[in-house]
Amino acid sequence: MGVASKLRICYLLKLESGGMWGAGKAVLEANIATTICKHPKGYEIPCIPSTYIKGVLRRSAEEIITHLVRVNIVGEANIVEKVFGPLTPFEGVAKPIPVNTFFGPLYPVRDVDTAKRLAGGGEFMYLADSDSLAMPSMYVEPHVRLDDRCGRASLGALFKELRVSPETLFYGEILYVADNEKELVDAARLLTIAVARLNYRYVGRRTAAKSQILCVEPSNAAKDEVVEYVLKVHGL
Repeated sequence: MGVASKLRICYLLKLESGGMWGAGKAVLEANIATTICKHPKGYEIPCIPSTYIKGVLRRSAEEIITHLVRVNIVGEANIVEKVFGPLTPFEGVAKPIPVNTFFGPLYPVRDVDTAKRLAGGGEFMYLADSDSLAMPSMYVEPHVRLDDRCGRASLGALFKELRVSPETLFYGEILYVADNEKELVDAARLLTIAVARLNYRYVGRRTAAKSQILCVEPSNAAKDEVVEYVLKVHGL
C-alpha cells in the first residue's frame, strides 16, 4: 500500500444546444423544467447535479474501458469501479467504505476567465464562491407528436420544456483519492478521457456541449504522457 494522494480535475462545459437535466418542477410556462439546485450560499440556480454528471461520465468511461486496457492506457478494467463504485447494490463486491471520488455539481459561470480563476482557487472552493455564478437565460421548447390516424397531437405528446440557453458555461470539479501512484495515473487517464469524450455524446436530456479541461493536479498526473496529450487536445 502506497501513500494516498489526491487527483483534482477541473473542467468546463459550453452548451451547444438547450440544456436540461433531470425533471424539475413544472412552471407556469412549461410542463417540465430543468433541475434547479440550491447553491451553498442560498441561491437557487440551474445546475448539473453531481449524481447526474457522475452517471454521464461513468457511461463515457464504460464505453471505452475495454479498449483502454487492450492498448495499455490503463492497467485494469476495475479502475472504473474504483472511481465510480459498483453500478447497483447487487453488482460487484460490497465495500464497508464509500468510493473515494467526489463529483461536484456544475454551476453556470460568467465567462472563461471566471472558470480559470475558480480552477486556481483550490479544491471545491467554487462551491462557496457566489460571485462567480451567472444566472443563465432560459427558453421554452415546445414538443408535439402527431397521431397519423387523426392528424392531432398524440395523447401525452404535447408538452413544453424549460431549458438553459445554448452558449451557457458550466464549471465543475472532480476529486479522487488514490492509494498509490499507479492508481492515481490510471484514474487521471480514465477521467480526463471520459471528460474529453463528452464532446461526442449528450451531457443531459438531448443536451450537447463542448468540454474543456482547465486543470489536472498534482503536476505528476498532469505531466503523464497520456493526460498531457488529452490536455493538449481538449485543455484550455
